[in-house]
Amino acid sequence: MCSAPAGRNSHPADRTASFARRSIGSAQSGGSGHHCSGRSTTCSNGSVDRGELVAETERASDLPRALATAERLHGQQRRKGTEMPYISHLIAVAGLVLEAGGSEETAVAALLHDAVEDAGGPETLAAIRAEFGEHVAAIVAACTDTDEEPKPPWRQRKADYLHHLRDDDLPDGALLVSLADKLHNARAIVFDLREHGDALWERFRTGSAPDQLWYYRSLAEVFARRRPGGLADELARTVDEMARLAGL
Repeated sequence: MCSAPAGRNSHPADRTASFARRSIGSAQSGGSGHHCSGRSTTCSNGSVDRGELVAETERASDLPRALATAERLHGQQRRKGTEMPYISHLIAVAGLVLEAGGSEETAVAALLHDAVEDAGGPETLAAIRAEFGEHVAAIVAACTDTDEEPKPPWRQRKADYLHHLRDDDLPDGALLVSLADKLHNARAIVFDLREHGDALWERFRTGSAPDQLWYYRSLAEVFARRRPGGLADELARTVDEMARLAGL
């Protein structure tokens, strides 16, 4: 979740599917004056054609395109109560996914996991589906607790999301992306609690430490059952430290 800078909304009306599609562009090669033919990356003078090399790299991986898309969609957004670029969170979540053994496709979804909720709603999801495929879009949709604006009441929205995480029909990779997302958010809360104390809670919609502890404890319980392992264990330890710092 993010906050937008002054004068911008988290769900700008103009971030439509066409905008999302425009964000996904291939790198263009500069004119070199040398002739390169076919699919080879070697030009007639023996040099490497940068444009073709970039194109082959992009065919091999969707991660650069997904990162470019995330930067275009979230580039003006900041982490709650900070000047930290929101994309730092998306990169961190994707890193956790890869470190936990997640596939590249799952990491692509991690980079885009907040795009529907914070950057365009259903039209952005349609653009993600068109550009990155059904499975990536399904993970992104599964990690979205609402695509409505204004958002429904916080407590009911979070309770619904916790129920959703218990669904046996979630797409492969969705639990990993969600767990990585919640772990990174929990780490950030603990860090900022140490730095700022209870003033931190004012950044959140409810402004309530008990509400946030209820949510994160519930998340830790769900992930301990649904996706046990190192990340779930770390989330549980991080939530315990959050509770200790909050005195709850």
